Amino acid sequence: MIQVLVAALTTALAHSRLYPSALPQDVTFPACRHQRIGKETLTTHDGALGLKRSEWQFSCFGETYAAASGMADTVEATLNCYKNATSSPVIAVVFLKDRWDLYSDEDKITHIPVEVTIWHY
Repeated sequence: MIQVLVAALTTALAHSRLYPSALPQDVTFPACRHQRIGKETLTTHDGALGLKRSEWQFSCFGETYAAASGMADTVEATLNCYKNATSSPVIAVVFLKDRWDLYSDEDKITHIPVEVTIWHY
């Protein structure tokens, strides 16, 4: 499932870099890392419904606010309301959950996490 979203982002971000979980030490900015931060299988007293919810964070990093923010804007525009009925698992819909701006004085890097909720079955 995440491979489908990463493929869509790779196309949308063109020359930007996407990494699972952590950025490499010698990363070139802007860059983005993605990681699952939660998941839930919806159930009733009779068992699983088949519908699942996954929470993912796409952390956008840049040496300037404009670079990180531009990448975060692209992540939002590409993933919010994204659907794919032919993927396995089927991605019913992706919704934007949260976004905030962070800055590291030590590293001089802007970090903008974008959280999304993915409904799939």
